[in-house]
Amino acid sequence: MGVIDARHPNNNSQNHLSRYWKTNTSGISNFSANLTFNYASDAEDVVGEENYIYAMRLQSGAPPEIGAAVDTVNNRFSMTVSALTDFTGGNLPPSVTVSSFTVTRELLSAKLRWTTSQEENFQGFNLFRSNTIDGTRQQLNSTIIAPHGTGVVYEFLDSTVQPGQSYYWLQILGYEGRITFEGPLSFFFTALRLPIIWR
Repeated sequence: MGVIDARHPNNNSQNHLSRYWKTNTSGISNFSANLTFNYASDAEDVVGEENYIYAMRLQSGAPPEIGAAVDTVNNRFSMTVSALTDFTGGNLPPSVTVSSFTVTRELLSAKLRWTTSQEENFQGFNLFRSNTIDGTRQQLNSTIIAPHGTGVVYEFLDSTVQPGQSYYWLQILGYEGRITFEGPLSFFFTALRLPIIWR
């Protein structure tokens, strides 16, 4: 194993470690290992926001593998791997392709559905609604909607929608505070007319 006190040449993260570790599997095959790497304090090895740095395994000809967030108290990170290549800390912008995003009425609610054809390097989704296209957006979900993989149909029922015009956005939440949006979807909600029963 070798330690290089420099930014990895393939690490394009805004927030990153200016140190990486080179490992190899000479004479080793069919294994699984939990590796822990220690780095120096903020001023020495950390570039940018340490809270946005995640474990990263880099290998030639393949996208980086992203692990858990670094331990900012003890200045270290761990990864369970079955191959030894280069390791460092950083992250990438989200790579998510939304193949469909729709809203329909379901009784007294609005049902939002979306699917993806690609999901990489992101934490999950949030949904927002506004009464005007340039107005304040209200987040609808109380906790982040976790990734489930491509081909899965995501659904969310907005039971707080009010009669009239609404707009919906799907937020794709990446690491390092990076976000992208799909939408807006325009939706006009008409109040149901209930029959009057005379007695």
